[in-house]
Amino acid sequence: MKKVLVLVVTAMMSVMTLFAQSTEEIISRMDAEFEKHRNEGLVMTMDIKILLVGNISTTIMSLGDKYCGRVADAETVTWGDGETTWTYDAEKNELTIDNASKNSGVESNADDMFSGITKGYDVKLQSETDKAWYFKCKKSKGNKDKNDPKKMDLVVEKGTYYPISLSTKAMIASISIHDVSFGVTEDQVTFNPAAYPNAKVIDKRK
Repeated sequence: MKKVLVLVVTAMMSVMTLFAQSTEEIISRMDAEFEKHRNEGLVMTMDIKILLVGNISTTIMSLGDKYCGRVADAETVTWGDGETTWTYDAEKNELTIDNASKNSGVESNADDMFSGITKGYDVKLQSETDKAWYFKCKKSKGNKDKNDPKKMDLVVEKGTYYPISLSTKAMIASISIHDVSFGVTEDQVTFNPAAYPNAKVIDKRK
């Protein structure tokens, strides 16, 4: 009986060792999966909480150079194609057209936000469940980029290795990116002027 128990324990330890993965392996796999699917288009929700201002939640879809960002209350929608941006304000029924260089915000860089996201960070596995890994990312001493936050929380889904969420805090704001998925059509990120025939057009392009 003792021999049987020893064999069982040995087998279980072998299986656990086989499936155990290092932080580097998990992050590397996450990066690989993201790069493999990014040409399909990215969908994500970004929540920004600013002290004394409030909460802003935006769903962003991006495909190549094109993107569409829709605020949760649907009052404001912005499209871009790398050269031009179109912003529709439903409350005012106004459509503002501008050069992309003047409005290169979060939406236009959406598909880059998870690309090599842990570069310049020391990543440590904090905990895990049967569905996800939870990582703490601390800015490396050699990272001199002032725009990079000091700390980030990253959650990666087991099975798909897709990033589930990324969150961080600044001095007066906290940012959380979640509900990350792939699959965007050209129509979803292309501005259609026919959808707003009665809107007042403000063209700021020069």
